[in-house]
Amino acid sequence: MLNSFYGNDKAKTTLVLGWKDGRLPHAVLLEGESGSGKKTFARLIAAAAVCSDTDSPCGTCRHCKKAAEGVHPDIMLIDGGVSAKNVNVDAIRDIRSSAHVKPNEAERKVYILADAQNMTVQAQNALLKVLEEPPKGVMFILTCDNHSRLLETIVSRVTMLRIENPPIEACIAALRTLAPDHSEQEYQLASEVFEGNIGKAVASFQDERFAQIIESAKKITHAAVRGTEYDLLAELAVFENDKDGFTACIKRVKSAFIEIMKRKYGAPKTAVEVQNTLDNYISALQCRRIIDIIEKMLRMMEQNMGYPLASVWLCSQIKSALR
Repeated sequence: MLNSFYGNDKAKTTLVLGWKDGRLPHAVLLEGESGSGKKTFARLIAAAAVCSDTDSPCGTCRHCKKAAEGVHPDIMLIDGGVSAKNVNVDAIRDIRSSAHVKPNEAERKVYILADAQNMTVQAQNALLKVLEEPPKGVMFILTCDNHSRLLETIVSRVTMLRIENPPIEACIAALRTLAPDHSEQEYQLASEVFEGNIGKAVASFQDERFAQIIESAKKITHAAVRGTEYDLLAELAVFENDKDGFTACIKRVKSAFIEIMKRKYGAPKTAVEVQNTLDNYISALQCRRIIDIIEKMLRMMEQNMGYPLASVWLCSQIKSALR
């Protein structure tokens, strides 16, 4: 079953070694960006926890089959979604109470708390009590986009695994299976724009914003090189109320400057590129500076920097780098 999950060999190896040694942790935290497959990987861990085969998760026993269908009575999914109301202190107290009840069918009972970063502080403190003294045969799997949004006391009591986006080639292979009615160029474009994020790439095929992201990325790149700071800010304003779209677009802009820089050193054109006319107005060193600026801004946004500040900061820094 683990082979069905693309990439993340390090995380898979860590878990397999734990299973073979009989050291399956009582609490796991999966950290990664939205669309990276955290919830899918959590379900695979849960399947391994209830699997009756020695080579878990086998994918063939009745426990694995029920886990794959999402109907196993000993695997509970609590989804934090985008609201703290979904995982409040009362919900955690219910989990603490039910955790002491024996499993229905398997040897273990598993609780998956998806998007745990949306738990209230009160809910996290309530969860901490059961993590400190977990009942026998109970496993907790938490997912989050950034572990810094959880209490340090929570993080210190779990085994944390980082779920990374697979390589572009693996993402393209996954898209051929998950979204078979699209062209190779579309697979390549979506994989590059979302940097191997399979979930976001698949969703983009049904999202009208995807075409807007590509077009806006071209305009933003052009405004960065040839326009004024106001022109650049105006192009960024399209994503004022769309943080995910803004992030995806800026990542595409970063890719565009990487492509320009590579062409400066004689590399051939790639499948997705900005108009070659920009190459004559920017140096490879300036491209490198802009790429560094974008990466720094993306890191700050991961730490909850808002769109208004991020866009103004980005415009100012890019224009300074080009002076």
